[in-house]
Amino acid sequence: MRGAGSIRWSTSPTTWARRRWSTPSTAPASRPVAPTRARPITPPSIPEEVTAYELGLKSQFWDSRGRFNLALFDATVEHKQVDFTLPFDPNSGVTRTTAVTTNALGKVQSRGAELEFSLMPVENLTLRLSHAYTDIDALRTVDPFGAGVQVTVQPLLAPKNASSLAVDYLVPLANASALKFHLDGNWSDGFYTSEYDQTLTDRSTVVNARVALVDVPMGSGGATAEFSLWSRNLLDEQHLFYKLNSAALGQTGIFNDPRTFGLDVTVHF
Repeated sequence: MRGAGSIRWSTSPTTWARRRWSTPSTAPASRPVAPTRARPITPPSIPEEVTAYELGLKSQFWDSRGRFNLALFDATVEHKQVDFTLPFDPNSGVTRTTAVTTNALGKVQSRGAELEFSLMPVENLTLRLSHAYTDIDALRTVDPFGAGVQVTVQPLLAPKNASSLAVDYLVPLANASALKFHLDGNWSDGFYTSEYDQTLTDRSTVVNARVALVDVPMGSGGATAEFSLWSRNLLDEQHLFYKLNSAALGQTGIFNDPRTFGLDVTVHF
């Protein structure tokens, strides 16, 4: 059986409140990948039931030079599904990559806020700021590979705080071409990446930059060209975006990409 609904209330085109709920019609069962011995691992998981509330605001001011958007949300999930993955099944002794979906014990709540702010203080200059705050409860569930042992699983791939700041500046030139300057910085808390190894990744601050010469005329046919020089991770910041603790190897992980430069040439016909 499947059910879904949404109730939305709005006082103007820029404010709203909404309640949503949903129950899927089916739930995924265990998913063995390329098994050497086919047999069920666990009973099929129960469908999730989600109830979510949202409250939002969209606004413009200073003759549309400034914008401020805000969204608040709160959600409750019953029977939240959790995936466990192992390359070795200790229950059967079979070496294979096995993914099993099970359910959380009890309800799981998440709440948070998203903020967006942009401002054009002078002509051709735009400043942007965004921030997201997410608070998700840890959940309790039964480890399908742990002989009935209950475990606590932190929310995966969900940093509590993440922010972005960007600056864009346009310099008009002759023949309708222009120079575009862009600089952005992105900051994030660490987050969890594994249901088994509950280790936070590093915090990160990554800066990117781009300079582009745009709308350069290419003859009388109307074609234009764009030449851009860019850099990702301009400050060559280093952090581990994946961490794993091993009794044999200690702490291992994957680093982010180092500072990278590039040049793009694009022709528009």
